[in-house]
Amino acid sequence: MLLQDISDFSRINPYQLLNTLERGTKMSKKKYKMIGILICIAAIGFGVFYFTNIAPANKVLYEVRNAEIKDIDLNEIADGKYTGEFSYNKTRCKVEVIVNNHRIEAINVLECGTPEYARKAEAVIDRIIDKQRTNVDAVSGATTTSKALLKAVESALSK
Repeated sequence: MLLQDISDFSRINPYQLLNTLERGTKMSKKKYKMIGILICIAAIGFGVFYFTNIAPANKVLYEVRNAEIKDIDLNEIADGKYTGEFSYNKTRCKVEVIVNNHRIEAINVLECGTPEYARKAEAVIDRIIDKQRTNVDAVSGATTTSKALLKAVESALSK
């Protein structure tokens, strides 16, 4: 029932009005149930996505960031070029380390993940060459990529 003229209250049948309001309320409850069910389904879907995709990736990042970097005794390394790599998630860092007279002369980054982080992380290469050791501090703001580069250099010199 639609009210055409709100000023004419004498034509309103209270039973019809009550019946109309109840039907509207029932429809609203049905809509709220559907919205609640959709929210639950979305929450479950997000939970499944998080625990199958995001959480494992975060665990790997945590492990890389906290990876132990071994010092390499350069006196045991012969002159030459050494290639090493380290991979995590979908990122691969590959380096070439040039050793001359038991000193690290140069480190060339052949491949290393996202360009933005790789550029920042390459500062770790200068630290390795300056200190002549692999166990140096990672670069803040590119910790994971720095650690991956350190692990790649460690891998190259451990062969």
